[in-house]
Amino acid sequence: MMDCADRVLSNNVESFRWLVIDNGSSLHDITDILTFFEEIIVEDIIVIGDCALLNDQAALEYSIDDFLRSNRVWSYLYESNDAFNQRCQSSSSSSSSSGILVHLRKTKPGKKSQFYKHIELYQYPFEASRRRIVIGNHTSKSMSRSRSDTCRHGRMLIHELGPRGMFATLHMLAYAMSRSFEWHRTLLIDDHEFAYITNNWTDLFLPISSCTLNDIDHVSKNNRQVVNHLLEQHYNDSNQVAVVTKDYLVYARFITSYRYPNDWFDSAQAYRSYLMDWLLRPSAPTRLYIAKSRLFLWGGKPPSTCIAMQIRNGDKANETGVPPPTLGQYMDVLQEFTLNGTRYLDVFVMTDNDTVVEELRRTQLHQPYRFHFLPNVHRSDADIAAQLSNTRQKDIAATPPHVMGMEVLAEVLLASECNLFIGTLSSNVGRAIIELMRAKNHDPSLKSIFWRSVDNSTWVANP
Repeated sequence: MMDCADRVLSNNVESFRWLVIDNGSSLHDITDILTFFEEIIVEDIIVIGDCALLNDQAALEYSIDDFLRSNRVWSYLYESNDAFNQRCQSSSSSSSSSGILVHLRKTKPGKKSQFYKHIELYQYPFEASRRRIVIGNHTSKSMSRSRSDTCRHGRMLIHELGPRGMFATLHMLAYAMSRSFEWHRTLLIDDHEFAYITNNWTDLFLPISSCTLNDIDHVSKNNRQVVNHLLEQHYNDSNQVAVVTKDYLVYARFITSYRYPNDWFDSAQAYRSYLMDWLLRPSAPTRLYIAKSRLFLWGGKPPSTCIAMQIRNGDKANETGVPPPTLGQYMDVLQEFTLNGTRYLDVFVMTDNDTVVEELRRTQLHQPYRFHFLPNVHRSDADIAAQLSNTRQKDIAATPPHVMGMEVLAEVLLASECNLFIGTLSSNVGRAIIELMRAKNHDPSLKSIFWRSVDNSTWVANP
């Protein structure tokens, strides 16, 4: 049973504010249903069913993956406020109870949604070719090829992920996506050196394309170009495949990352923010991990407002040779930041140092703030990415690399749900959090003042 409500007429096309899908006790055809209705729904899609379906929650979430990967104007909501139905909370729910299984929300029409649809023209060319999409002055042409044929003949940019920290690597990937977007190529990932996965990219994230490296195995070396050391004038646009094997060299020697499509964006930061938001969509296993982490962090209901604070004391000192800010400096900024906003009392603390957690837990000097931490997170003063790379080479791991990756990713995505951020923008993690905050646009009135950098570093498109 399906129910559409609040019919609206936009551009002579009939649309509906929301869609409720009552799937009873079956997941059959859920992906096809979502795909069929998504263009005419302008706000929410809610899937209601037997809560016992959560006994196989992974199957449900993987079905949602099939839809979300090529429809990123839709976001996954971890909690629902519905007057008539309650969110199914766990697989222990009674088999006779019914509730909300999945809640998706659509990005409001505008430049952001237009940009995401345009990215998907390149990243999911077969899916996009099935419908005509007009975005500003950009129009896709309808095609009738199969997925394999579309990808075999497509223009590709292969980006090899490096063995560095997670968000340094992801920023390099976002930079590569900006180039693929500029060159009108589909971006593909070679993830064999990415330290935070056990199997592949989808351990953590939704796939970024329906095309794969196998689709272009047939492309000869003469039709490929490695662009690591090239100046821009030596780039050959006629090759079917361009390859980045040393991402930092391309960033450092190729072209400034500050160039952005200013017909859609008002700054490089806005452009980078939307690229990161599009790329960093968690896959089913990571969403399940995040849901559990949110419960651990906030209990039954998250606060209406919160501050995320990243206290980085470990490998940062080794990286820069400069002593990191002290805990006291963070507390000074916290108090200054909230001087005229006392409603921000819940603080989510991310840190690589267990002593920080212990000190904040035992001291009573920091009232009225309530400090929250994720339990069972690996905290280390060492370079975790280097440790994981060495462990993977030895093929032994007490903790699988993708679990370490989920921990890092969950903290960042949960931090980006807060309203304000305190940290260091010399950190890729700090920059990523404010980028994701901006993309989510929690409070437009805050504009550029929703973060404070403790070390006085500024946001840069670096990489």
